Amino acid sequence: MSQVARMSEKAADPRGRITQGYISRLESGKETNPSLMKLITLCAIYKIQPNELFVKAARKTRRSR
Repeated sequence: MSQVARMSEKAADPRGRITQGYISRLESGKETNPSLMKLITLCAIYKIQPNELFVKAARKTRRSR
């Protein structure tokens, strides 16, 4: 089980918009392009600021080129 999956077991979206299955599909690449609201909800679940998520994603994208 991945670190994200373990974390998601502890901190679930109380409104049910983000499920364990959805997180698993994101991790495996079966689900792509999450909506802005889902990204914001994920940030709230993991207690990070949305800008942190986007900065890390931009760095990862630059490294993979």
